[in-house]
Amino acid sequence: MHVEQWRRVAVVDIGYSSARLGFAGEDPQVVDGLPGLLRYGGKALDFDSSAVQAVFRKLSAQDGCRRPLLLSEPATSAEKTRLRCLLAELSFEALEAPEVSTLSSALLATLARGKSNGTVVDIGAGLTSIAPLLNGCVEPECLREQTFAGNALDIMVLDALKSQGVTLSMPSRNLGQANTGMRLAQDIKESICFCAYAPLASLEKPKEYRHRLPDNQEIEVTAFSRQIPEALLTGTVLRGECFFGVPQLASEAILTLPVGASSAGSEVILVGGSSRFVNFKDRLQVALADYLDGRQVKVTQVDNRYASCLGASVAAQLKHPLVRWVTRSEYQEHGSHVFTRL
Repeated sequence: MHVEQWRRVAVVDIGYSSARLGFAGEDPQVVDGLPGLLRYGGKALDFDSSAVQAVFRKLSAQDGCRRPLLLSEPATSAEKTRLRCLLAELSFEALEAPEVSTLSSALLATLARGKSNGTVVDIGAGLTSIAPLLNGCVEPECLREQTFAGNALDIMVLDALKSQGVTLSMPSRNLGQANTGMRLAQDIKESICFCAYAPLASLEKPKEYRHRLPDNQEIEVTAFSRQIPEALLTGTVLRGECFFGVPQLASEAILTLPVGASSAGSEVILVGGSSRFVNFKDRLQVALADYLDGRQVKVTQVDNRYASCLGASVAAQLKHPLVRWVTRSEYQEHGSHVFTRL
């Protein structure tokens, strides 16, 4: 593929319950309301092929031309090869793409920062992953993952409101009541919750502040507005399951880097919607210094909410050695197993 053709590249970034799609160099279209698009169960990862096909149909409707397709894939090492082959197969069969390439979402995040080394902390909807990269390649032994992420925080919001006698529900033809409640909880989380500037244990209890919801229910905001993001830093127990804080997971990933790979741990790159709480980046910087015994690690954040799409646009423009295209003729000759070599 020639660099002059980058504007013709279609980009699809598949997440837990939404997808970002569009064309390199352009802002992506967000397709949400797809529960189960990616599914995490223990260490297993799978996706809903019918939901992925729906995403591809939306992309095809945007532009009838068959374009080379650049797909993001989860950084997770669990069944990665199988998922890559299945996604590629759908790309050729459902979208009839002439060429397909798959890149790790963690690599795309580093490319969005103009880097190829770093530790990507991705706090998405269904998964928090910490992936150190050296020269664009994820160090699999250092990968850390857990399912305490944005959706878990939404559940915490619902639990906090339930304790105040508040229920979130809204009639909807497209979403069930449970999904609608989660969406409203997400809106409250993103508009009201924030990280305190210091650990909560060191701060005085704030004065009560009441907020009226559109349905006239009142909520006491200070009871949960700082506590819920704090769980990302300190860890918590949710529904009987224990989760570690992001600083502990990130420091474990950095400390397990092999000799000679220290550059992968010199910068932490924050991505994902649930990493955007006010003060979270600064709190993580301080906490990592404590966990790493004063070792200096720079914490940065990709300003663009959809880091993978931004990184994919960068990758499509560059003749990056890690961007390896598989043509339709190669796929027809060797099948989806040709992607195991990527």
